[in-house]
Order: sequence, then structure tokens, then C-alpha cells
Amino acid sequence: QWVLMSPLSVIRYNTNNLTGDLDAMVGFDHSALKKIPTAMVDLYDAFRYNEVSQTYWDALDRGVFDAGFSAQEITEINQMEKFFKFMDKTDKPNLLGRSWKFYWRNIRKATGMRENLFRYSVYLDMLERLENGETVAQIGYGATNPKMFNGLTDNRDIAGVLTRGIIGDYSDISFNGQWIRENLIPFWSFQEINLKRYTRGMMNIITEMVQNGNPDLKNLGCKGAW
Repeated sequence: QWVLMSPLSVIRYNTNNLTGDLDAMVGFDHSALKKIPTAMVDLYDAFRYNEVSQTYWDALDRGVFDAGFSAQEITEINQMEKFFKFMDKTDKPNLLGRSWKFYWRNIRKATGMRENLFRYSVYLDMLERLENGETVAQIGYGATNPKMFNGLTDNRDIAGVLTRGIIGDYSDISFNGQWIRENLIPFWSFQEINLKRYTRGMMNIITEMVQNGNPDLKNLGCKGAW
């Protein structure tokens, strides 16, 4: 958390993470850009007032939000032993203690809201398209293995799977990947997510080209910037 969200690096981290998520969203589901204002209002109400819509609850139940990088990768800094000495445990904490708590509490909330913005926008767009009669084959499998949709009939479940594939599901890191990020390469999960996302995305595009018998990418089900 200190590496990514300290005052010296938080802007760079959020900018890099935002552009990476935006690249994936534009590439696989650029129509989700239209859902950003709606998603922003819902997320603000949830973070500021604890008022959430049923659609928000549906997305939460399907792991759309919990799949984010900070939710899976970053330990709460106030729970780390090395930082206990900075915490003021008295009933009336001093200015340094209050400032410390205020910064970390709010920077985590702001980062979480920013990470969830694109996730929720993609979920809203996918759900709307499915509710309007499009099938997952017509929309395109995006960055998800088509086998993941076997047996799924609820549009909310399908939209959740598509969203986690496009923006990246950091809760679905391989066993080897978990070992690497814990013992060898910090933040390795970001590299694994990108490799899986773009490899699977290209495989799905090639498959659609073969099935459609048309090399024109504009006619593919994956209607993105590819």
C-alpha cells in the first residue's frame, strides 16, 4: 500500500491503473463509455451515503467490485505491524495520528471508487444489451473463455463474467501466480491478468473470424476498437 498509495506515488499509480482499465474497456466494450455518468452517480451514493440500487447489489454479488486490484492485492496498512508505531491509540489522537488515519481511509475509498467505475460501467452496458435481447455470442466473448458461459441463463451472471474478464479478475490468479507475487515479484498479478486478458481476447476474435467467414473486424461480435 505504501508503494502504490503514498503521497509520492498515488497519482502515478492511479493514472497507470486507470489507463490500463480504459484500454481494456475501449478495446472490448467501447459502448460502456456511455454508462460512466450513471455508474459514477451510483458509486458516489454507495461510497458517500451508503445508498445503493438493486443493480449495484447484483454487481456486488457477482464479484464485479471485489475483483479489483486494490481489493485483492493491497493489505490494509493499519493492520501491518511495522506501521503500528505511527498509530495513536489514545482516546484523543494527536494531529499526526488523525491526519494519518484520514489520509489512508480516504485514499483507499477514492482509489476503490475509481477502480470500480469502469467495472460498473461495463457491467451496466453488458446487462442492458443482454436485457435488450442480444446474446452473449452476438455481444462477443471479450476476454473470457466461452466455456465459462455454459449453463448460465441469468443475464446478471453473464454480465458479471464478461465484466470480470474484460477489466480483469484479480481474485482469479493461478496458484503459481499467487506464489510468484508473494515470494518473487510484487504485483505480478497485473502481468498475469494482462497476459490472460489479451491472449484470450485475440483467440476469441480469431474464432469469430473463422466462424463468420469474414475477416472484416467490424462484423465481429466483439464490437470494440480491435
